[in-house]
Amino acid sequence: MGGPEPTRFGLVAVAVLTWVLITPVGVSGHRDATGIVKQRMDAMTSMGGAMKELGKMIRGTQHDDAERFKAYAGTIAQHGGDELTALFPEGSLNHPTRTLPSVWADWEHFVKLAQELERTAGSLASAAPGEREALFKRLRRNCADCHRSFRTKK
Repeated sequence: MGGPEPTRFGLVAVAVLTWVLITPVGVSGHRDATGIVKQRMDAMTSMGGAMKELGKMIRGTQHDDAERFKAYAGTIAQHGGDELTALFPEGSLNHPTRTLPSVWADWEHFVKLAQELERTAGSLASAAPGEREALFKRLRRNCADCHRSFRTKK
């Protein structure tokens, strides 16, 4: 005889506890960040987590819940465009940022990528299931282009 079925509350509690226990390890680079650099790193972490969850749903390794899918895509859209560019005031290269000075040297390209991120993620949030994969790939390419152009390698 097994124990009682886990409740939704119990599952949520386990998920939150797991997140609390692993988060310091996962974002240890953020520990020393302050001000705008911390805000920017937190936004990137939020978008990265949303991308991972969207990817799982797209690949079918996680249940495709339409509301969660929309929320994850919305998180990315919310951090794109002007919200993203505002996190990069000129010269904000304080430790532990991985931002390259090229972001300001090629500001127009950076702004274009930030706007495209917002538009594509917004489209993904409202896309029909058959349209999601192509939009997700476009979103992934956008992120990769920005990281290649404006972020140091690990």
